[in-house]
Amino acid sequence: MTFFLIHRMQTIINRTKALAVQPTTKFKLVIGHGTLIQRYPRVPEDTYVIFLSKPGHILSSSSILSNPQVFRYSYIRNAITGATPKWNVRPVRLGMWKEHVYAPGNVYPDMNIEFFDYNPAGFRTTGTPSNAVFGVHTINTTNRRNTRFKGSSSNLSNIIRFGGKGIYIVASCRTSPRRGNNARVSAVRNFELTGGAQTTVRRMGRNDPNVNRGAQALENMQARMAARKRTAANSVNKATAKRKKPLFYFPVLPFAPGRPTPASTKRRRRPKTLRRT
Repeated sequence: MTFFLIHRMQTIINRTKALAVQPTTKFKLVIGHGTLIQRYPRVPEDTYVIFLSKPGHILSSSSILSNPQVFRYSYIRNAITGATPKWNVRPVRLGMWKEHVYAPGNVYPDMNIEFFDYNPAGFRTTGTPSNAVFGVHTINTTNRRNTRFKGSSSNLSNIIRFGGKGIYIVASCRTSPRRGNNARVSAVRNFELTGGAQTTVRRMGRNDPNVNRGAQALENMQARMAARKRTAANSVNKATAKRKKPLFYFPVLPFAPGRPTPASTKRRRRPKTLRRT
């Protein structure tokens, strides 16, 4: 019964790590221009979704262009399982994946993702560095990439439905067009200052679009639920450790049972003394 409770109380982070370490698990990198669409589907079975960007914020494409190692299977696996320390993972946001992960059954903020780039005038263009990495890349243990959706657009929920089970790592913006256009310059500046850690971007306020605030509220709720599960799991582990006793107890004897007692350990009888009359 105790094992069942601990299994049910496993945190999202531990379950994600357990899936990442399995050699049959496929990592799917979703790289493009993302826009929130105020829809909230559920994550299917055997599927985990990791967002690199904070909800309602811009993610610079330079985060991927400057770190081509993210297309290596072993690199992603080590970053998620913790084999590579968080402070050594690049891009920085990949090392912070625990802050924005969704597990099977969780509701997540859906978004539309365009897998093509724009020129400064706002028209679709080809041949840019970003176009070279845009698409949905499925990476297996041989580091071979199967890329789909390049040059098209789709909702993230459709991408997951089409791609099947695995761990999806979404490297795209997570904002609405109005907030995105105003924040694009600051996103580039943030990448220059922090390597894309999004530590200098301002928090969303009441004047920001509802679609951005809704994504932030959902993520805050997910964080609170995960914290409660961790607390419950730790409580069960501590209670189990206190009650745990050895199944067998072997007393330490000064002699070997079934064998004659050594002469040195035999009790010597004191000789009887004659009483004087």
